[in-house]
Amino acid sequence: MRNNERFYIPILTFLTLASSVLLVISFSHVVDWKLCESDKCNVQDWLSATSGWIGFSAAVIGAYLVYHQLDQQRKQTAFLLGDGMPTIESVRSAGRINSGAILIVNWNRRALVLDSIKVFCSQPIPALSDFVFRASDEIGRATILDDNKIADHPMIHGYIDRQAAPNTLKFSVTFKSAVEIEIVKPGTTIQVTIQIKMFHPEDGFDPVVKELKIPARAFLPRPDADHNGWGA
Repeated sequence: MRNNERFYIPILTFLTLASSVLLVISFSHVVDWKLCESDKCNVQDWLSATSGWIGFSAAVIGAYLVYHQLDQQRKQTAFLLGDGMPTIESVRSAGRINSGAILIVNWNRRALVLDSIKVFCSQPIPALSDFVFRASDEIGRATILDDNKIADHPMIHGYIDRQAAPNTLKFSVTFKSAVEIEIVKPGTTIQVTIQIKMFHPEDGFDPVVKELKIPARAFLPRPDADHNGWGA
């Protein structure tokens, strides 16, 4: 490295001088720019010109804030009318047999029927086998069909009594074969996306799709878990 220093010094010196010359040449042209007409170049004209831009900027910022306020107000109104959207979250990590447990909360006054489930991963994973769930006082196990449909379509009752907690469904899934160790080994950064398709029967089967992205190790069964998994 020290033998190359005699080459670095003249090269860096040349680049510095060249940059300085280019900067001086460019600056000499900047001072010749005409920012306004000579007979109208005064403080009043400058203020008149900039006030329009300031007003436009303020209007854009105001519209942005109002839009988000209206969006939040629409969500609050939908919730009060019983038209809230369901939410999903991870509530327990995976076991040796069953996947991690996922909780679905129905904030809507109408019943919510589960239609299908898909699990996406950047690495190959086995096909889904069973859907193990608990909704209110019901505990069941449904087959996940080849087209990802959930047999018997488990249901979450509507949120009618607003003085009580909303109705929920907690579930985990099993797979038709073991998951590759590399996908769920400690320290992995691989993630999975769980997609649940649901519908309210009163809406003519229009789907409500929810997705949850979590680490693969938190959802896919793994041999080093200290339990078999929820619902196993």
